[in-house]
Amino acid sequence: MRVLLCPCCMGVLAVAFWVLLACTPTATPPPSLPATTPPLARPTVVVAATAAPAPPELALVRVSDYQILAGAGHYVADALGYFREEGIQVEFVRSSPPDMLPLLVSGQLDIGITSVNAGLYNAFARGLPLRVVADHGSNAGTEAGSMLLIRKDLVDNGTYSRVADLRGRKVANANTADATTIELDLLLQRDGLTLEDIDFTLLPFADILSALENRAVDAAYLQEPFITIALERGWAVAGPRAGEVYPDHQIGIVLYGERLLRDRDLGLRYMRAYVRGIRTYRHAMWERDPVARSAVIPVLLERTAVKDRALLEKLQPSNLKADPFPNVQTMAADQEWFLSRGLQPQRIDLATVVDLSFVEQVVRELAAMR
Repeated sequence: MRVLLCPCCMGVLAVAFWVLLACTPTATPPPSLPATTPPLARPTVVVAATAAPAPPELALVRVSDYQILAGAGHYVADALGYFREEGIQVEFVRSSPPDMLPLLVSGQLDIGITSVNAGLYNAFARGLPLRVVADHGSNAGTEAGSMLLIRKDLVDNGTYSRVADLRGRKVANANTADATTIELDLLLQRDGLTLEDIDFTLLPFADILSALENRAVDAAYLQEPFITIALERGWAVAGPRAGEVYPDHQIGIVLYGERLLRDRDLGLRYMRAYVRGIRTYRHAMWERDPVARSAVIPVLLERTAVKDRALLEKLQPSNLKADPFPNVQTMAADQEWFLSRGLQPQRIDLATVVDLSFVEQVVRELAAMR
């Protein structure tokens, strides 16, 4: 067995070696050698250098990436070295939300990011090896979340004064069967309407902004940064926010695929870095700590689709929970909405598809380290 000594230990041994030589009794000197005999050469001691051990190889973890502000926990943890401290190298895989589930199930992704939606619940009903493990964005009380925006000219000329005035009018949304659609439905119901009472118009986010500018739609249900962009450019006026009708609603979630569910140690290491990233983000964007902001804002400008610092300073930050437990109660209520509209044929037991143990253990560990 080869024993590796630290540099300090090698130094101590070297000193001891020479001290030992100095303390050894001197033998009787031999007879004088003839003058012509050359002096004996002093033996050279060669100490072989011991190579430093190679650093452990980082575990590659592949995460779906949409360049959205709600991904801040991952981006900050990566940029500030939290993942590397856990022995992880993250590969952010650009993908679209519809592609995420096939990539996660096939093992091309290890972690998926998605909204609460009927398609996900239907995937769970098929027994796919996925679990909801953490929060990825929710409404922060009554004054947060997505917003119903109304075209400015309709407000200015008196056509719109309340949500009930949207009956029969074009209202754009980027989804048809997810958490945001449920919020829009609840906002309409509060004023006596349903989704069937409006001209529901499905458009991508970027196209919704163009439609507001060109007056192709009358209203839109949007999230940041699109809310602030539409308001700043004078295309729309702020309407009610989702938090008014659905506070603490769980919108985004983190999914672990089969690899991280099987390798619990790796799953915990990822979660530990992710939670640290979220907390640093909250210090910066919610608590407005100047030191944290100086570290986090450049990361968001580099990693997300928001490249304008002035815009980033104005918009409402994503509500990522410091202890990222997903709100299972609202996830259950959303399932009832999907079932009632025929979007989800089979009820699932959420207790079998939500695994809170990763967050629970990490939150305990980090609390003990304070």
